[in-house]
Order: sequence, then C-alpha cells, then structure tokens
Amino acid sequence: MALVDYRGFRLIAMSLLPIGKESIIYGSNDYGHTLHADDKKLNRLLRKAAKIMNLKGHWCGRKESHKYLWAPADLEGHRGTDGRLYLLDFARVMPPEAPHPGVKNAHLFRLLRPEFVKSYKVPLCSDAFSHFVRTRKPDEHNKEIVEATLYLQDVLIPRFAVELNATVGKLGQPLYQFRLTEALHREGINIRYLDLLRTLAVSADCKTLLFVEMCARVIKNNIRRKLRQVSEHLKIPLEEPYRRLIVDYMNLVLGNSEESAEFWNTPLKRDLKKKFARAVTAEENDQDMRTLVSNFSSVQMDGKLLLFQRIQKMTGLVFTQRLNEELAAHPNQWLARGDAPIDVSDLEEIGQRVKHMNIISYAQGYLFKHQGSLLFGTDPLTAQRFFTMSMQKFEESLDTDPNNADTLCNFGDVLSLTIEGEAKHLSYLKYTLNNPKVQQVQQYYKRAIELNPNDPHFLFRYAQFFEKCDKPEQAEQLYLRSLQLNPNNSDCLQEYGNFLNEKGETDVAEQFFKRCSLTTAYAAVSDPHALSSSPQYQQSQLLLQEAHAPLPVAAAVAATPTESVAPRAASASPPPPPPPPPPAAGHLVASASWPSARHHVGPQLSPVATHRSFVYSYRVLAGLPSRRKTSRKRKHKADDGTYY
Repeated sequence: MALVDYRGFRLIAMSLLPIGKESIIYGSNDYGHTLHADDKKLNRLLRKAAKIMNLKGHWCGRKESHKYLWAPADLEGHRGTDGRLYLLDFARVMPPEAPHPGVKNAHLFRLLRPEFVKSYKVPLCSDAFSHFVRTRKPDEHNKEIVEATLYLQDVLIPRFAVELNATVGKLGQPLYQFRLTEALHREGINIRYLDLLRTLAVSADCKTLLFVEMCARVIKNNIRRKLRQVSEHLKIPLEEPYRRLIVDYMNLVLGNSEESAEFWNTPLKRDLKKKFARAVTAEENDQDMRTLVSNFSSVQMDGKLLLFQRIQKMTGLVFTQRLNEELAAHPNQWLARGDAPIDVSDLEEIGQRVKHMNIISYAQGYLFKHQGSLLFGTDPLTAQRFFTMSMQKFEESLDTDPNNADTLCNFGDVLSLTIEGEAKHLSYLKYTLNNPKVQQVQQYYKRAIELNPNDPHFLFRYAQFFEKCDKPEQAEQLYLRSLQLNPNNSDCLQEYGNFLNEKGETDVAEQFFKRCSLTTAYAAVSDPHALSSSPQYQQSQLLLQEAHAPLPVAAAVAATPTESVAPRAASASPPPPPPPPPPAAGHLVASASWPSARHHVGPQLSPVATHRSFVYSYRVLAGLPSRRKTSRKRKHKADDGTYY
C-alpha cells in the first residue's frame, strides 16, 4: 500500500486481495453488528502482536454475541482464497486520546503514538470511548486512557521540552538538518502538540524552530486545498495554471510586499490558530507574524529558508538547485530579492509525494546502501548518489518508526561511508568528533545500542566507529563485547585481528584470523557429519585447539553499553573459547549455521596483507555448525479463559 499526494489530492494505492465478505474470520465488517474470532491461529497471532504493542484485550459487541478481541473491532481478519491470512483497516489500531472538548468523534482520529503506547505502564484499549465496548467495562478502559493522556500532556511533553531546549542549544547553528519530526515521534509525541511544546520552550531558537514547523504544515494544507480548487475549476490537464498558483502563493509566503504582510497577519494567522490553538502567545498576537519566523539568535540561521525547505519536503514541490543554493549562500537577504523572490522559472516540477509503509522505505534504503557499497571502490561519485538516496529513504522510515534499531544502525553506516567518500575515498581516514556529521553517526549508533544493547552487530559497527575516531580503548571494549555475544562473527573476528595487528600484537591477532577462517568454513558446510573423519576436519580441530578463540574478557558478557571493561592484556595467553551466553527472553541467538543478513558492507577498515593470505590458506577447512535448540513453550491463561 502507498499514499500518493498529487496536485492536492491524496490517492491510496493498494493491491487487490483474494478476499470477500464471506472470508472474514476476525473483527467486524458491518459496524460491530457481527463480530468474529473464529480462527485459533489468527487469534493467537493477534494476541502475540498485541502483547508486543502493549494493547489491551477486551470484550466487544452485544452480550449475546460478544467476542474477546486483541485489536479494534473494525480491524478485519480474512482467510483468502489462497489460504493465506490478511488484515485490513488498521486506522484505529492505536488507542485514542481522551476526548478533546469541541472536537467531534475525536476518538476515531486523535490517536496515541505507538512509541508512547508501547512504553506506557499498562496496556491500553484500542476501542476505548467507542460503542464497541459499551457493554463490558467501558469505564475501566476509558479511565486508563484519560490517565495516559494526562501523563502524556503533563509529564512526558514538559520533560521533552526541557530536553529539546538543551538539544537545540548544544547543536548551535544552523538547525537546517535538525530532524524535529523524528525527535517528537521517538518520544511518542504527536505533531499536534507542537503548540503545547512551544508554550513550554524557553530559548528563542527552540520557539522559532517550532513556529516554523507549524507554519510549514499549515501552508502545506493550504497549497493542497488551492490545487484542488484549481483542478475542480479547470477540469482540463493544463500545467501552467498550477505553476502560476504555486509561485504566487509562495511569493506571499516569502515576499516583503504589503500583500504578503496582510497574508501573514490575517488568513495565515487564522489558519494557524485553527490547527494549533496555542501557536501564538498573547504577547505575540499583535506582532507581525513574519518576525516570529526569523527570530533565531544567529544571523546565519535563516528562518524563511528553513520554512522554504520544509514546504518543499512536505509538498513534493521541486525548485531549481540554483535557487536553493543561492538562498543558502545569502541567508536573511530577502529584501534584496524584492516583493516577489520566486519566479515561474524557479519552479522545476510540481511533482508528487509518495509515502510507503515503513518497511518499504527501509528496504529501499538498504538496497541503495548496498548498491553504493558495491560501487564505492570503483565509482565513488555514483556511490555517493546511491548513499544520498539511501539516507533519504532511511529518513522517511525514521519519521514513522524512529525507534527501529536496524534503520538507525544502517543510517549510521551510510553516513559514515559518505564521510569517507567526501574525503576522496580514504578508507584509512580518521574521524574527529568535532565534525557534525561524525557526531550524527555516533548518535545513530548510540541510539541503536540503547534500543538493543545485546545486538553483536550494532556493537561491532560501533567498535569500528571508535577505531576510526582513534579511540582504541572504547573500540576494544566493544569488539570484545560483540564477540562474547556472538563468537562466530567472522567479520568481527577479522576486524579485531586487524585492530590487534595494528597495535603490534601479531601473535594474538593471528589466532583471531585463524578462528575467522575456521568460522567461515563452518558456515559453508552443508553436511558436516560426512566430513568428521576427513583430514581437513582433523586439521581444523587441531587448529581450533591452537587458536582457542581468544575472548579474554569474560566480564564483557554482562557489561552494559556504558560500563567499562578492562582491556585485554597483550602478554596474557588467550584462554579457551567460553560457551555462548544463554539467550535472554525474546532474543534470537546468532549462529554460524545461520549467516547474518547484516554483514559488513563496504570498504574494510585497516586491511592487513598478511591476514588476506593467511585466511585464504584456511578457507578449505571444515567444521560443525552450531545447532539451535528448541524448548517447549509454557502456556498462559488469557482473560477470556483460553490458553496461549
């Protein structure tokens, strides 16, 4: 499914599914008159999904035909004619906010963010304040929603306002690259609370940043409405009227004429207050609204330019690169551009904006990253183009799912590669933490590890980052922690061997190279039992005993991302490899027989010539891959009396 914004209209594009009215097995397709919970498998899967999302199971429907559901009653589950399961109508999966005075049917569209619901202290009901639950404990569900809404408004948002003030102050100027939407969604805060955040903001920069974002969203809606009006009036596919409309409207937004002042202080102010009631304070009500956009503390920060960039991103309008570069090169020089700073020739394309599901944006970003990595060594300019497209897709993905650790780590990988590409493809480049892009890379890796501190791949990539930053102690701690969590990660074994070799500890590094080659051979074996008596197998066993898979810091297994682990002593002989730690509940165990899809892509860090020849000599060796053990699941009793 995809949403397509084109000339003011929003289209929903989706595939035709092999379902019909008779194929429904979960929920209701007749406004709750008939409810279904007929398929045990689908019931079990939805119960599992609800537990992950912190959604509350509840009784729905009339007393004589009620059903216990783990999703909103109008979420439809179907078994298609192809035998597969399908879910439709996800609009109300998230629980609603408490009703807002003056907003009719607010429980249908003013919903809580999934990040907030997932982290809230108790599960919340998706059908609260609806007629679907009026016969079974509606007051209990509604009370929990009211308490959650008050917590969001009175605790979470004020706390985030303090953090936002501090973050904006640390970033300094300019703020063009600050991702406000992602920051809000990461904390589970809806965009509709921008006005409340602004009332709590302290610094002028923070207030102005929030005001620009609110203005951009109101202007986006106005442009779409005006485009629809032109379409309804003309009813013919001409391009010129739309182009003229957009240019004239943008000149009202960015110009300095009397018409522009009237536009800002009358219709735009009215629309702004309608969408964000607390957007303008009582003290600001008599001011020229245009001054509120340009109230940044630094003369290098142009509020109108930021507004212009946000409008382009939200609407899909494409203005020429020449215009964007000219405005960026001369910040706050709008008077010199006259009453109409934009000409028809500056508008390159009206364009369209396509929004995919989060997983599609992530997949596209990963594909572009992979394509860029393949070309990084031979065609760096084309690789940079792919990396730019990859970052755009990862940004789209993070806007809707800001707490996806895989997206964050991959974003950090791509940004790191762009830094190397800008440095003319220097794979031996050392980073400096004073570089804003390097700081951004570090933030993405840190966030990924905070979300999943036991992911060996995230720890491995963060270790490589610290090695690039010339922080050997932090790099070694993370290498060791990654290897303790997954001793069979051949990429990490190789890079840690390179790391030790650069430090001059060639004897210890050699043992990691041996283990790397043997691990690679293990993963490639399809029938290891048939090779147990072969000379190659016997030789590999001897080499394993010699290498001992040196992982000397056992304390690293239990260390958290912020705990310090003592570096390995160079003179100490490596002990035998410890067994992999037992998996925590809900976590998967990586094994050599299940190669990770997130192997390092791109230029290897600090390659060692002796390592390459050494690994090649041992690639023919074979061994036994690790096996996954299965355990019987304990059943639990649900509120409806069933077991899962």
